[in-house]
Amino acid sequence: MLESIKRKERHHKIIFPSQHFFESWELHTIDGVTCIKWNVDEITDVVTIESILYIKEWLKLLQQSHDCVLLVAYNNENLEDFYLLENLERFSYIIKTSGL
Repeated sequence: MLESIKRKERHHKIIFPSQHFFESWELHTIDGVTCIKWNVDEITDVVTIESILYIKEWLKLLQQSHDCVLLVAYNNENLEDFYLLENLERFSYIIKTSGL
């Protein structure tokens, strides 16, 4: 998703599958503004946010997720795709070079 924003793709979709719920967000990014649309219990809601702020908040959430899984003793050896949460600084270039 962060790479999609970097490539200035206007439409992306994020899916959050889990054992307890299934959620999907549709994101539309135009002129530095991201609109997030989702549907919960047949009620559609939309949030509009500056793209840079959205990216910063998403990175904070990913960092918190990383810290939490470390606290409960997960790592590269016992959590599939853990590496995706490591070195989140690699995404800072998106903010610096995005032109958003």
